[in-house]
Amino acid sequence: MDPTDEENEGRRLPHITLILPVQTTPRQARAHAQARLTGPLENFQIRTIALMSIGEHKTRYGPVYGKRFMAVLEEIPDEEDGEVVFVHPDYHNFLKH
Repeated sequence: MDPTDEENEGRRLPHITLILPVQTTPRQARAHAQARLTGPLENFQIRTIALMSIGEHKTRYGPVYGKRFMAVLEEIPDEEDGEVVFVHPDYHNFLKH
């Protein structure tokens, strides 16, 4: 296997699935997902939330009619490993002082 193939393959992000009442908005679904980020999930933040389907869903408690959302998670970046998104034009002048 070519090492560049491994680099080009995407990294699968962790996710959680929520089944909520039909009237739930994506904003409310995000709040529900955020409330569930406890324990080992404390080191993650919600990257995106998407509506997967509406209808009857099988759960361990039996069939439930509602919306199924998926919250895709990503690790909270360390402050030291931040990504530079903007460099001020006078960057070098600031360093000299």
